Amino acid sequence: MRPLAILLLPFALAFAQRPDSAKPPIVQAGTELAMGKRMFDVSCARCHGMGGVGDLGPPLTRAELRSAPTDSVLRSIIRNGIAGTSMPRLFYISEDDARMIGAYVRSLGRVASEPVNGNAERGGSAYQRLGCVTCHTMERVGGVVGPELTGIGLRRSIAHLRRSITDPGASLADDGGIVEYLTVRIETRDGRSLVGVRINEDGFSIQLRDVNGRFYSFRKNALRKLEKDFKTSVMPSYRGQLTERELDDIVAYLATRRTDK
Repeated sequence: MRPLAILLLPFALAFAQRPDSAKPPIVQAGTELAMGKRMFDVSCARCHGMGGVGDLGPPLTRAELRSAPTDSVLRSIIRNGIAGTSMPRLFYISEDDARMIGAYVRSLGRVASEPVNGNAERGGSAYQRLGCVTCHTMERVGGVVGPELTGIGLRRSIAHLRRSITDPGASLADDGGIVEYLTVRIETRDGRSLVGVRINEDGFSIQLRDVNGRFYSFRKNALRKLEKDFKTSVMPSYRGQLTERELDDIVAYLATRRTDK
């Protein structure tokens, strides 16, 4: 395995070559969040996942981060890491960079409460009846094929929740064009065909999980076909299968899930 310093070198050079005089001026908050996201994707997503959903590192889509209770502590962790853990020191990150990355991280767990039309109690019953728990984990209960829904009301808007139920494929690239839970179809050289959700991928291998939750890992040179579907989710659409009241109820139930425990 190559040393971490070598892996980080291209990113370090990219930041180091920017002279102080070329630092971006103070810009609007929305633009700063976009800049913070781009830097997060380059420097942090390898461990924390695109959109901070978690991978090798813990998820950051929470209203409160136990290790970073204040913004100043968060900025310090981004720059200096956490001693004794796998969180490294990112020596090429400036204070301004850390501020923008920190603002983006905070935004991941901060979705304002919105008025909802449905009944959350009825929605919880519908959630169980429809078998959503088969694919989604909520509060440590459920499957792992789809996104975890613990605290989903803190991370997603009413519009996003509704669209995810009626048109799940449209929500695949909502996080700045980054496709999570990408549907892949593969055919091996020995004739097996599989459809599943991409878990991880590099230049030589791909890992996926099928709709039954089974995990697979393949070397790409062992595949006859590898197709990536950027428009179709493995989650079925419930458009036309739910009444407007049922849809409102389920959205209300999800929107009120605002704790990460």
